[in-house]
Amino acid sequence: MIPISFIGAFFTFYIFKINFDQGGYASLILLCGISVNAALFLLNDYHRLKSEFPEKPNKILNFKAFNQKIIPIVLTILSTIVGLVPFLWDGKNDVFWFSFAAGVIGGLIFSMIGILFYLPLMMITNEKLFKPNEALEHTSGIGSSTSICYFYIF
Repeated sequence: MIPISFIGAFFTFYIFKINFDQGGYASLILLCGISVNAALFLLNDYHRLKSEFPEKPNKILNFKAFNQKIIPIVLTILSTIVGLVPFLWDGKNDVFWFSFAAGVIGGLIFSMIGILFYLPLMMITNEKLFKPNEALEHTSGIGSSTSICYFYIF
């Protein structure tokens, strides 16, 4: 998810010919947090459903987790975009906030596309290669479940 959101941020800077300065760097940090948090939110619910209903097919569980968590994710992304729009109206007078808002808005739009299309696709196709319950049986602790989630994100 991080590379997809970075592509959106850099694409925004390139298309609109905005200087990439400190606001651009700060926007990349914010994009990392929001995009990974959204992906982990979906994956955590998927793994919870998988442990509750191990007999159900993975595609159904993926669809159910996606339907339960997509509204809060989309609302978070849209509220962040709408909250940063006033910084774009001010124009290029305040350089930091303008480039920060432009980078975050472009990155979040691409991140939403990645969350809606790329993440479910990768979760379904990676089920053939990697089964989360088998990995959980061989490991213990909090770090093991997060490493499984990071496998899907990148």
